[in-house]
Amino acid sequence: MNAPRRPALFAARQRPGMRLPPAADAASRPARLRIVDQTDDGPAELWLYDAIGEDFFGHGVNAESLCRDIGDLAADEILLRVNSPGGDYFDGIAIYNALVSHPAKVAAQVDGLAASAASFIIQAADRVVVGRGARVMIHDALMFVYGNEAEV
Repeated sequence: MNAPRRPALFAARQRPGMRLPPAADAASRPARLRIVDQTDDGPAELWLYDAIGEDFFGHGVNAESLCRDIGDLAADEILLRVNSPGGDYFDGIAIYNALVSHPAKVAAQVDGLAASAASFIIQAADRVVVGRGARVMIHDALMFVYGNEAEV
């Protein structure tokens, strides 16, 4: 007998009565980002459990689609759950601005790590809670330069 498969840690807990926005079903969304729309008794949940911005292979959170999904939420409250190593600055700023401009009250909960770009995304919240053993990592900006001697 096979044991039932347990959901991944980053998957949204879908309670009875929850509904997903049309663009947020499992087939169209990366596995490490979930948006669970508001129920009658709770906030909409946004699970940000991946790098900010897509890499060469298409992994990571796409700010364009996430910002569109945030704008489509009709919730009065949003719970932002974060476990992210950070990522692209400009994608992070876009997500931050989408959360700040949304009329809902936003609460951020750091479940594991909010590093780099994720550390300023959580600042869009009205209230931030860092879980026991979780970390927020803020650092100076990083950059690199590419080119030959004359260009640099």
